[in-house]
Amino acid sequence: ETVEYIQEISFSGGHLFTYSERTGTAAAQMSDQVPFQVRKERNAQLREILADSTRKYQSQYINQTLPVLWESVTELDSKKWNLSGLTDNYIRVYSQAPTNYWNQISTVHLTGFGDHGIDGIIQANQ
Repeated sequence: ETVEYIQEISFSGGHLFTYSERTGTAAAQMSDQVPFQVRKERNAQLREILADSTRKYQSQYINQTLPVLWESVTELDSKKWNLSGLTDNYIRVYSQAPTNYWNQISTVHLTGFGDHGIDGIIQANQ
């Protein structure tokens, strides 16, 4: 049921945690506990389905221009910075710029999937 639900909803992203018993809770005392290895396998399956859902969601924004808030910057050299930020719909975007745009919003054209997520080209800084 969970697999069908995740596929039906088409989430833009999410987090998963493998169930683990907590001493003193009602759930820890229930009979017929799912074996740990089965829990891990189910978690891996759901992570794969969620990753596919995330990629489908993000792909509809390729070739669009969106505002990005730069949350992380790393200086490559005196003339170039690596930037990582989020759009207002929580798509992680990566770009490079000749300026440190940390904590600033830039208009960015999303060009496609890169090594870490969506790559973009800064169009204008406000």
